[in-house]
Order: sequence, then C-alpha cells, then structure tokens
Amino acid sequence: MTTPWVPQETPFQSLDRASVESVEERNRTLLLRKLLSLFLSVTLGVAAIGFGTAVVYRGVIASFGALGFGLLLALLPRLGSRRAGVLCTVWYFVLTLGAIVLGEGIRAVGMVLLPSGILIAALMLPKRVVAPWVAASVAAVTAIGVAKWSHLLASAGEPASLEEVAVAALLLLATGVLIRIVVGNLESMIAKRQRAERALLTSRDELAARHMALQQVNELASRLHRSLDVDEIARQAVEVLVRYSAPSQVGFYLLEEPGDRLLMTAHHGFAEEIRALGEQLPVAGSLSGVAVR
Repeated sequence: MTTPWVPQETPFQSLDRASVESVEERNRTLLLRKLLSLFLSVTLGVAAIGFGTAVVYRGVIASFGALGFGLLLALLPRLGSRRAGVLCTVWYFVLTLGAIVLGEGIRAVGMVLLPSGILIAALMLPKRVVAPWVAASVAAVTAIGVAKWSHLLASAGEPASLEEVAVAALLLLATGVLIRIVVGNLESMIAKRQRAERALLTSRDELAARHMALQQVNELASRLHRSLDVDEIARQAVEVLVRYSAPSQVGFYLLEEPGDRLLMTAHHGFAEEIRALGEQLPVAGSLSGVAVR
C-alpha cells in the first residue's frame, strides 16, 4: 500500500496568487507616491509665489505643507501605504482649512482644493470613515464661513454672506456624495476583477493538478506494462509516486498468503530501524491491515 497522493502547489502558482493579492497594495503605493510628489511640487511653488508677492501667510502655510509632504514621501516605505495615506489626507485638509481661515474664508482660492481633498479621502481612507469625513469637512467650511461673516474671525477681504456660505456647503456636500458613489463603483469593479482573477488561478491550479495526476498514472501504467516481475513493479510504482508527489515516506506492501500478513516489497524515506519494524505487518491489528480489509 502507498501513502495517498496529494496535489502539490508549484512555486509559480504560489507566486501568481501572491501577485494577485498584493496588486492593490502596489497600486495604492504608486498612487500615493505620485500624489505626494505632486503636492510637494505644488506647495513649493505656492510658497515661492507667496514670499515673492509678499503674501507671507501663504508662503508660510505652503512651506509647512511642503515639509509635511516631503517627510511623508521619504517615510512612505516605512509607514506603508495605508498609514501614509491617512496622514497625507489629514495633512492636506489641515493645510487647506488653514489657508481658508487665514485668507478670505469661503472666497479663498483654497476652497477649490476641498473637492480634491474629498477624492483623496475616498481613495485613501477606510470606507467607514469617508462619509463622516465629508460631513466634518462641510461642517468645518460652514463654521469658518459663519465665523468670518460674524467677524469672529478676521478676514483678508469682504466676508461672504450667509447665502454664499450655505451654497458653498451644499455644493461641497453634493461633491462628496458624488465622489463617494463614483469611487464605490470603481472599487466594486476592481473587486469583481480580482475575484475573477482568483477564480482563474484556482481553475488553472486544478487543471495542473489533474494533468500531473494523469502523467503519474500514464507513466506508472507504461512502466508496469514493461515488466511482469512483482518486485520490479513495486519498485517502479514507488519511484513514480516519489517523482510526482514528493512524499516523505512511501511503503509498498503485498498481501501474503493466506491473507493474514503484509510484506513490504519496496519503500522510500524510511530510516533503517523504522523499515525493519514495518517490514512485516499483521492484517489484524494494523492500520495498513484495516486499509486492506
């Protein structure tokens, strides 16, 4: 008797499966690296313009922004894409809201950055956080607009009216909802594609296992037809099993007359003392005997 054959996973199959599972992480890291590089370039440019035109607060905010984005870009391999993505999103909103507070309120140029920030949040943050994040952004913009209108916060120019604040808040809310829907649809499409790729890999694994099993059976049959010697047949069977299945141990037993004893005719992988102990087995009282019966 022999140990049962179990299909072995080949290295290229494991590699393909790992590649499919890591594609999301690689794409996220690549996207985040490009975003951080873009933000670093933009904030450095805004800082140069701010200091060059004597608008000091813009230059200072942009300089701090460039410093933060530069650090995140440098630490991206250590932080990982998920933590770095959260920190990037938080830093982006801090800078944007800071520019709005120190500038003209909702009339500030920084308002155009908020929809992009919501898109970044939808891409980088966990799904359960995106809706509260959008609500918090709308609430922050509304609070800043009302504070500027009521002169609780100083404004670099004429503050926006309450109607303008309400319109800005509604537009930002609508933008957040639309972005969430679009990103959700894209994530669903990606998830379906990944499931299809995994199913394809599974089918290929099963096909490879069946092909290997057929090779094993065909080679064993071919060898058996070339010999009528029982000992040679046993040796050939063990050799084929070891080649295709790579088991650690194989024992080939013949049932001796009158049917109460098993004799090991060929073997592989047994230490000498183990082989000696299992060279003859009773049919009654051994697991191999149970398999025979």
